[in-house]
Amino acid sequence: MDVNEQIVKEYFEIVKGCLVRNNIEYGKHHASIDLLAVDKQGNIFDVEVKWKSAIAIKDSEDRENGFNHFVKQLNDTERNKIIEKLIGKKPTQKMFITTKHFLSKRKFHYWKGRFEKENIEVLFFDDIIPKLVNAIHVKGKYESPVLQTIRMLKYFGIVK
Repeated sequence: MDVNEQIVKEYFEIVKGCLVRNNIEYGKHHASIDLLAVDKQGNIFDVEVKWKSAIAIKDSEDRENGFNHFVKQLNDTERNKIIEKLIGKKPTQKMFITTKHFLSKRKFHYWKGRFEKENIEVLFFDDIIPKLVNAIHVKGKYESPVLQTIRMLKYFGIVK
């Protein structure tokens, strides 16, 4: 799990109160579900995490940073089969977590709307990180390097 996925995992566990499983491999091509989370109400979230700060999403391309690529990835038949195997046939909220920059300032609402039409909820690191930081206490004890780093930055007043 990379640090971007770790941040999102901590957000789902601490802020949203979810039970999270990460890096669930499926299919022939070593694909993986970044995070599968379940909240206290039993809602299930299939989460794809992409930190992008230097490029913007491409229109209708099937390549790595194209809109269609992400939609196909989240709706992949093999992906859905492994989720069903793990949790049974239950409704799952598909989620795409990225930066606001990736959706581009000029076309932000256009891209967000396209994801929503595909029943994919979009969340942003720009919103997640401040919420996670607010949930961490200086006097808390944290095993995660991400949470411990936030705690230390808060202790020294670098982050509020």
